[in-house]
Amino acid sequence: MPNFNGVWSLTTHLQYKSDWPIFHQSQGRMLVAGGLGDAANNAIVSININAGGADAVDFGDLTAARRSFGACASTTRACFGGGNTGSSSTNIIDYVTIANAGNATDFGDLTNSTQTLAACNSATIGLYSGGASPSTYYNVIQKITIGSTGNASDFGDLSDAVRSHCSDSSSTRGLFFRGYNGSSSRNTVEYVTIASNGNATDFGDSAVTNGNACACGSGVRSLVAHAGNTADVEYFTIASTGNTTDFGDLSRGLAGVSTAASSATLAIFQHANVANLTQLTIATTGNGTDYGDMGIIQGYKSATSSSNGGVQ
Repeated sequence: MPNFNGVWSLTTHLQYKSDWPIFHQSQGRMLVAGGLGDAANNAIVSININAGGADAVDFGDLTAARRSFGACASTTRACFGGGNTGSSSTNIIDYVTIANAGNATDFGDLTNSTQTLAACNSATIGLYSGGASPSTYYNVIQKITIGSTGNASDFGDLSDAVRSHCSDSSSTRGLFFRGYNGSSSRNTVEYVTIASNGNATDFGDSAVTNGNACACGSGVRSLVAHAGNTADVEYFTIASTGNTTDFGDLSRGLAGVSTAASSATLAIFQHANVANLTQLTIATTGNGTDYGDMGIIQGYKSATSSSNGGVQ
């Protein structure tokens, strides 16, 4: 029988119905990259989510030091797109093979140079949405095929030109949360069907109107942590539409320049202003507990994981 994630567990592999979220129980390597300290950072660190409380270890370097970019992944490859190099926005996309620690390799280019964008993915397709450069705001959603290399192509549009939003996904649907449109913050939540190019559709509303949140999930639920040094977490059921539901609280307030990623069962939030990580059990509701240590105190980083679901 399927477990709570809708996944068949066999002795050595996983088998899926076509309409179930593809989320791999055995996977759970979280990569946290880039960021801003005294200058833009090129470091990538790795966390084994399933180890429980594991500290981050060195993985390698991005092709260029930068912050405020989008990260997405399949079970085998993580792709990092856009960002700010410290002096300007960039259109860089680079990638790593998640199973093998090492430096990133050039993948291609986004259609525009942009920072403060969001990213999510299916098992094969990565989406980069919105962003700014720095005062020009974008509504474009761009598409890559994660297993290949090459430049991004047009997928569709968000309902608004927006930056500092966040995103999450199942194997079929990508969700985009909140953000800032140049004149006001939003509580908007919208979605796309990843396999079909097209514009985003209204999903519902967040309980909070602001940007700089971060999101991750199990392929069934998306958890969104509020910005502005608050500890509140809300959740959405990806396959449906509707407004937010309260989940619980992080173990401490989350600064608005933080990031998150997940395995099939655990959500890990990285706090920008402390080295500690917070974990939440996605299938339940409740408050977070301390997980492990990032080793560095730094914001404007981006994260993804090999569990094959969209994260910010």
